[in-house]
Amino acid sequence: MRISDRERSSCRSHWTCHIPILLADTARGEDVKEQENLIKRIRDYTDRLHPFGTSYARQALLPHADSSYFGANSSKSEIYTQVLEQARGLVTGQRNWVRPSSSIEPIPPTQILKSTNNKQVSNFSNVASLLWHGYAALPSPSSNVNWAGFYIRQDKFPRSSTIDESKTNVLLLGPFQGRPACQAIKFGRGVCGTAAEKRETVLVDDVLSFPGHIACDASSRSEIVVPILSGGETVAIIDIDCTEPNGFDDVDKKFLEELAGVLAEACDW
Repeated sequence: MRISDRERSSCRSHWTCHIPILLADTARGEDVKEQENLIKRIRDYTDRLHPFGTSYARQALLPHADSSYFGANSSKSEIYTQVLEQARGLVTGQRNWVRPSSSIEPIPPTQILKSTNNKQVSNFSNVASLLWHGYAALPSPSSNVNWAGFYIRQDKFPRSSTIDESKTNVLLLGPFQGRPACQAIKFGRGVCGTAAEKRETVLVDDVLSFPGHIACDASSRSEIVVPILSGGETVAIIDIDCTEPNGFDDVDKKFLEELAGVLAEACDW
Protein backbone atom coordinates (compact mmCIF):
# COMPACT_ATOMS: atom_id res chain seq x y z
CA MET A 1 0.00 0.00 0.00
CA ARG A 2 1.67 3.21 -1.13
CA ILE A 3 0.45 5.54 1.63
CA SER A 4 2.95 7.46 3.74
CA ASP A 5 2.71 8.00 7.50
CA ARG A 6 1.82 11.64 6.81
CA GLU A 7 -1.00 10.61 4.48
CA ARG A 8 -2.27 8.09 6.99
CA SER A 9 -2.25 10.75 9.66
CA SER A 10 -4.23 13.14 7.46
CA CYS A 11 -6.94 10.50 7.14
CA ARG A 12 -7.60 10.20 10.87
CA SER A 13 -10.49 12.63 10.74
CA HIS A 14 -12.01 10.38 8.06
CA TRP A 15 -11.53 7.22 10.06
CA THR A 16 -12.91 4.77 7.50
CA CYS A 17 -9.80 5.34 5.38
CA HIS A 18 -8.07 2.80 7.62
CA ILE A 19 -10.44 -0.07 6.92
CA PRO A 20 -9.22 -0.84 3.36
CA ILE A 21 -5.63 -0.50 4.60
CA LEU A 22 -6.30 -3.04 7.34
CA LEU A 23 -8.01 -5.40 4.90
CA ALA A 24 -5.21 -5.16 2.34
CA ASP A 25 -2.53 -5.71 4.99
CA THR A 26 -3.97 -9.02 6.21
CA ALA A 27 -6.31 -10.51 3.61
CA ARG A 28 -3.56 -12.32 1.71
CA GLY A 29 -3.54 -15.28 4.09
CA GLU A 30 -5.80 -18.15 3.18
CA ASP A 31 -5.53 -19.93 6.53
CA VAL A 32 -8.86 -20.06 8.38
CA LYS A 33 -7.24 -18.99 11.64
CA GLU A 34 -5.71 -15.98 9.93
CA GLN A 35 -9.10 -14.99 8.53
CA GLU A 36 -10.59 -15.25 12.04
CA ASN A 37 -7.82 -13.02 13.34
CA LEU A 38 -8.60 -10.53 10.56
CA ILE A 39 -12.23 -10.30 11.65
CA LYS A 40 -11.20 -9.89 15.29
CA ARG A 41 -8.78 -7.10 14.40
CA ILE A 42 -11.45 -5.25 12.44
CA ARG A 43 -13.98 -5.66 15.25
CA ASP A 44 -11.54 -4.39 17.86
CA TYR A 45 -10.38 -1.56 15.64
CA THR A 46 -13.82 -0.26 14.69
CA ASP A 47 -15.20 -0.58 18.22
CA ARG A 48 -12.31 1.42 19.61
CA LEU A 49 -12.13 4.08 16.93
CA HIS A 50 -15.67 5.04 16.02
CA PRO A 51 -17.17 7.72 18.33
CA PHE A 52 -20.79 6.55 17.89
CA GLY A 53 -20.43 2.94 18.88
CA THR A 54 -20.22 -0.54 17.44
CA SER A 55 -23.25 -0.62 15.14
CA TYR A 56 -22.02 2.42 13.23
CA ALA A 57 -18.45 1.19 13.20
CA ARG A 58 -19.34 -2.12 11.58
CA GLN A 59 -20.76 -0.31 8.56
CA ALA A 60 -17.17 0.64 7.70
CA LEU A 61 -16.69 -2.88 6.37
CA LEU A 62 -18.55 -1.84 3.24
CA PRO A 63 -16.17 -1.18 0.31
CA HIS A 64 -14.90 2.37 0.63
CA ALA A 65 -13.89 4.88 -2.02
CA ASP A 66 -10.53 5.50 -0.37
CA SER A 67 -9.35 2.09 -1.54
CA SER A 68 -8.93 3.70 -4.97
CA TYR A 69 -6.59 6.42 -3.69
CA PHE A 70 -3.27 6.25 -5.52
CA GLY A 71 -0.27 8.31 -4.48
CA ALA A 72 1.29 10.82 -6.84
CA ASN A 73 4.40 9.84 -8.80
CA SER A 74 3.91 6.11 -8.22
CA SER A 75 5.43 3.78 -10.79
CA LYS A 76 3.31 1.39 -12.82
CA SER A 77 4.52 -1.54 -10.71
CA GLU A 78 3.62 0.32 -7.53
CA ILE A 79 0.13 1.14 -8.83
CA TYR A 80 -0.48 -2.47 -9.80
CA THR A 81 0.83 -3.68 -6.44
CA GLN A 82 -1.70 -1.45 -4.69
CA VAL A 83 -4.48 -2.62 -7.01
CA LEU A 84 -3.68 -6.22 -6.09
CA GLU A 85 -3.54 -5.45 -2.37
CA GLN A 86 -6.84 -3.61 -2.40
CA ALA A 87 -8.47 -6.21 -4.65
CA ARG A 88 -7.51 -8.98 -2.24
CA GLY A 89 -9.03 -7.00 0.61
CA LEU A 90 -12.24 -6.15 -1.23
CA VAL A 91 -12.95 -9.67 -2.47
CA THR A 92 -12.20 -11.42 0.83
CA GLY A 93 -15.30 -13.43 1.72
CA GLN A 94 -17.12 -12.42 -1.47
CA ARG A 95 -17.40 -15.79 -3.18
CA ASN A 96 -19.85 -14.78 -5.91
CA TRP A 97 -18.59 -12.76 -8.84
CA VAL A 98 -22.04 -11.18 -8.93
CA ARG A 99 -25.42 -11.61 -7.25
CA PRO A 100 -28.78 -10.13 -8.27
CA SER A 101 -29.64 -7.56 -5.60
CA SER A 102 -33.28 -8.68 -5.49
CA SER A 103 -32.21 -11.98 -3.95
CA ILE A 104 -30.42 -10.40 -1.01
CA GLU A 105 -32.09 -9.67 2.30
CA PRO A 106 -30.93 -6.51 4.13
CA ILE A 107 -28.51 -7.22 6.97
CA PRO A 108 -28.54 -5.11 10.15
CA PRO A 109 -25.22 -3.35 10.86
CA THR A 110 -24.73 -5.42 14.02
CA GLN A 111 -24.83 -8.62 11.93
CA ILE A 112 -22.34 -7.59 9.25
CA LEU A 113 -19.35 -9.31 10.85
CA LYS A 114 -21.35 -12.52 11.34
CA SER A 115 -22.11 -12.88 7.65
CA THR A 116 -19.62 -14.14 5.07
CA ASN A 117 -21.82 -13.43 2.07
CA ASN A 118 -23.43 -10.05 2.61
CA LYS A 119 -22.47 -7.71 -0.18
CA GLN A 120 -24.77 -6.73 -3.02
CA VAL A 121 -21.87 -5.70 -5.22
CA SER A 122 -19.79 -7.68 -7.66
CA ASN A 123 -16.15 -8.45 -7.00
CA PHE A 124 -15.49 -7.46 -10.59
CA SER A 125 -17.22 -4.08 -10.26
CA ASN A 126 -14.85 -3.00 -7.50
CA VAL A 127 -11.79 -4.30 -9.33
CA ALA A 128 -12.79 -2.52 -12.56
CA SER A 129 -12.95 0.70 -10.55
CA LEU A 130 -9.53 0.08 -8.99
CA LEU A 131 -7.97 -0.50 -12.41
CA TRP A 132 -9.62 2.56 -13.93
CA HIS A 133 -8.40 4.91 -11.21
CA GLY A 134 -4.99 3.26 -11.15
CA TYR A 135 -4.41 3.91 -14.84
CA ALA A 136 -5.65 7.49 -14.45
CA ALA A 137 -2.94 8.07 -11.84
CA LEU A 138 -0.16 7.12 -14.28
CA PRO A 139 1.43 9.13 -17.11
CA SER A 140 0.76 8.41 -20.78
CA PRO A 141 0.12 5.92 -22.29
CA SER A 142 -1.50 4.30 -19.23
CA SER A 143 -3.49 7.44 -18.47
CA ASN A 144 -5.09 7.07 -21.90
CA VAL A 145 -6.79 3.79 -21.03
CA ASN A 146 -10.36 4.27 -22.25
CA TRP A 147 -11.92 0.97 -21.18
CA ALA A 148 -11.19 -1.36 -18.29
CA GLY A 149 -13.43 -4.24 -17.40
CA PHE A 150 -14.52 -7.81 -17.84
CA TYR A 151 -16.38 -10.20 -20.08
CA ILE A 152 -17.87 -13.26 -18.38
CA ARG A 153 -18.72 -16.60 -19.93
CA GLN A 154 -22.46 -16.71 -20.58
CA ASP A 155 -23.20 -19.76 -18.43
CA LYS A 156 -21.65 -18.04 -15.39
CA PHE A 157 -24.28 -15.29 -15.27
CA PRO A 158 -27.30 -15.47 -12.94
CA ARG A 159 -30.26 -17.15 -14.59
CA SER A 160 -32.56 -15.01 -16.69
CA SER A 161 -34.82 -15.32 -19.72
CA THR A 162 -32.00 -14.16 -22.02
CA ILE A 163 -29.25 -16.45 -20.72
CA ASP A 164 -28.62 -19.78 -22.45
CA GLU A 165 -26.65 -21.78 -19.90
CA SER A 166 -25.85 -24.44 -22.50
CA LYS A 167 -23.54 -22.06 -24.35
CA THR A 168 -20.05 -22.06 -22.89
CA ASN A 169 -18.31 -20.39 -25.84
CA VAL A 170 -19.84 -16.92 -25.57
CA LEU A 171 -18.59 -14.01 -23.48
CA LEU A 172 -21.12 -11.49 -22.19
CA LEU A 173 -20.36 -7.95 -21.08
CA GLY A 174 -19.53 -7.74 -17.39
CA PRO A 175 -18.66 -4.89 -15.01
CA PHE A 176 -16.50 -2.18 -16.58
CA GLN A 177 -15.39 1.43 -16.60
CA GLY A 178 -15.58 3.35 -19.88
CA ARG A 179 -17.97 3.79 -22.78
CA PRO A 180 -20.73 1.30 -23.66
CA ALA A 181 -19.28 -1.85 -25.21
CA CYS A 182 -20.20 -4.92 -27.25
CA GLN A 183 -22.74 -7.10 -25.46
CA ALA A 184 -21.56 -10.52 -26.61
CA ILE A 185 -18.34 -11.94 -28.09
CA LYS A 186 -17.87 -15.52 -29.27
CA PHE A 187 -14.74 -17.46 -28.40
CA GLY A 188 -12.22 -17.06 -31.22
CA ARG A 189 -13.50 -13.64 -32.35
CA GLY A 190 -11.47 -10.47 -31.88
CA VAL A 191 -8.84 -9.96 -29.20
CA CYS A 192 -11.16 -10.98 -26.35
CA GLY A 193 -12.42 -14.13 -28.05
CA THR A 194 -8.91 -15.12 -29.10
CA ALA A 195 -7.58 -14.85 -25.54
CA ALA A 196 -10.57 -16.79 -24.24
CA GLU A 197 -10.16 -19.58 -26.79
CA LYS A 198 -6.38 -19.87 -26.45
CA ARG A 199 -6.52 -19.47 -22.64
CA GLU A 200 -3.54 -17.14 -22.77
CA THR A 201 -2.85 -13.41 -22.64
CA VAL A 202 -3.08 -11.51 -25.92
CA LEU A 203 -1.26 -8.15 -26.06
CA VAL A 204 -1.89 -6.11 -29.21
CA ASP A 205 0.25 -3.03 -29.89
CA ASP A 206 -2.02 -1.83 -32.72
CA VAL A 207 -5.54 -3.23 -32.92
CA LEU A 208 -5.91 -1.95 -36.49
CA SER A 209 -3.46 -4.64 -37.57
CA PHE A 210 -5.14 -7.45 -35.60
CA PRO A 211 -7.15 -9.75 -37.90
CA GLY A 212 -10.82 -9.77 -36.96
CA HIS A 213 -10.54 -6.99 -34.39
CA ILE A 214 -13.95 -5.98 -33.01
CA ALA A 215 -14.08 -2.19 -32.90
CA CYS A 216 -16.43 -1.55 -29.98
CA ASP A 217 -14.82 1.89 -29.67
CA ALA A 218 -13.13 3.35 -32.74
CA SER A 219 -10.78 5.40 -30.55
CA SER A 220 -9.08 2.30 -29.12
CA ARG A 221 -5.65 1.64 -30.62
CA SER A 222 -4.05 -0.96 -28.35
CA GLU A 223 -5.43 -3.68 -26.12
CA ILE A 224 -4.49 -6.36 -23.62
CA VAL A 225 -6.77 -9.26 -22.73
CA VAL A 226 -6.04 -11.72 -19.93
CA PRO A 227 -8.12 -14.87 -19.42
CA ILE A 228 -9.40 -15.83 -15.98
CA LEU A 229 -9.09 -19.60 -15.71
CA SER A 230 -10.89 -22.01 -13.40
CA GLY A 231 -10.36 -25.73 -13.72
CA GLY A 232 -8.28 -25.09 -16.82
CA GLU A 233 -11.19 -23.38 -18.59
CA THR A 234 -11.73 -19.72 -19.44
CA VAL A 235 -14.57 -18.42 -17.26
CA ALA A 236 -13.98 -14.71 -17.85
CA ILE A 237 -11.47 -12.25 -19.27
CA ILE A 238 -9.90 -8.97 -18.21
CA ASP A 239 -10.01 -6.48 -21.09
CA ILE A 240 -8.08 -3.19 -21.10
CA ASP A 241 -8.10 -0.75 -24.06
CA CYS A 242 -5.96 2.32 -24.69
CA THR A 243 -6.33 5.18 -27.19
CA GLU A 244 -2.59 5.11 -27.96
CA PRO A 245 -0.67 2.43 -29.87
CA ASN A 246 1.78 0.43 -27.76
CA GLY A 247 -0.21 1.20 -24.63
CA PHE A 248 0.75 -1.97 -22.77
CA ASP A 249 3.91 -3.91 -21.97
CA ASP A 250 5.24 -6.87 -20.01
CA VAL A 251 4.61 -5.08 -16.70
CA ASP A 252 0.90 -4.88 -17.51
CA LYS A 253 0.92 -8.52 -18.58
CA LYS A 254 2.63 -9.71 -15.40
CA PHE A 255 0.35 -7.92 -12.95
CA LEU A 256 -2.89 -8.47 -14.84
CA GLU A 257 -2.17 -12.19 -14.96
CA GLU A 258 -1.62 -12.12 -11.21
CA LEU A 259 -4.91 -10.25 -10.79
CA ALA A 260 -6.66 -12.86 -12.94
CA GLY A 261 -5.36 -15.52 -10.57
CA VAL A 262 -6.69 -13.62 -7.56
CA LEU A 263 -10.15 -13.34 -9.11
CA ALA A 264 -10.17 -16.96 -10.23
CA GLU A 265 -9.58 -18.07 -6.65
CA ALA A 266 -11.89 -15.48 -5.06
CA CYS A 267 -15.10 -16.56 -6.80
CA ASP A 268 -17.22 -19.70 -6.86
CA TRP A 269 -17.49 -20.36 -10.58
